[in-house]
Amino acid sequence: MCTLVAETRIGSDHVPLILASGEDRIKRNLHFYFETGWFEVDGFIPLLIARWEQAMAAAGRPRGPMDIWISAAGVLRGFLRGWGANHGSETKHAREAIIDEIKSLDAQADARTFSEAEWAYRYALKNQVLSILREEEEYWRRWGGIKWITKGDANTGYFHAFANGRKWKCSILRLQSEQGVMVSQAEISAHIYGFFLNLLGTAEEKHLRLRADFWRDDARVT
Repeated sequence: MCTLVAETRIGSDHVPLILASGEDRIKRNLHFYFETGWFEVDGFIPLLIARWEQAMAAAGRPRGPMDIWISAAGVLRGFLRGWGANHGSETKHAREAIIDEIKSLDAQADARTFSEAEWAYRYALKNQVLSILREEEEYWRRWGGIKWITKGDANTGYFHAFANGRKWKCSILRLQSEQGVMVSQAEISAHIYGFFLNLLGTAEEKHLRLRADFWRDDARVT
C-alpha cells in the first residue's frame, strides 16, 4: 500500500511530498566508517580520548605495540559503532519532535495573531532543524563521494545510473516554437542550431578587403 504525506516546509517555499511504496527495508552496513561530522558534536573529542585510554588499559600485556593497537582499535570501533547508531537515532527523534512542535505553532498562527516573541521562538526551532538537516546533508555528500570513488570508474549499474541521470538532466524533451511544440530530437536540434546561427552568424558576405600595399614590407611575416 502506497502512502503520500505532505511534510512541513523548512527552509523552502515548496511543500515536500514523501511517497512511500511500502517496500522499504532497513539495510544495515556491516562495515565501520568513522564520520568526520562527529567532531561537530559537543563533548565528542573528550569522550573519544577517554574511551581510547580505557581501551588501551584493557588491552592487557600483549606481545607488542601492534597487538595493543589492534586490540584497542577493535574495542574503540565497537563502541563508536553503537554510539554512532544511538546518536543518529537521537538526532532523528529530536528533528521529528521539533518539526511536530513547528506544525503545532503553524496551526496556532493560522488561528490567532502571534506575538514577536512567539515568532522568534518559531524561527529558532526552524534554525535547529536546518542545523540538523545540514549535518545529514554533509553525511550523504560524503557517502556520495565514497560511492563515486569506489564505483564510479567501474562498469557497474551505479555508474550507468549516474551517467544516464546526467544525460537526462541535459536533455530537452520538447520545445515550444513559433511553429508549435517540437518533440523530435532532430527537429529540436535543427531549430536550436538555426536559432543561434541567425543570432551569432552572418547571412550576407561582407566584401571588405585590405589593399595589397596596406602593410609595409618590413612589417610583413613570410
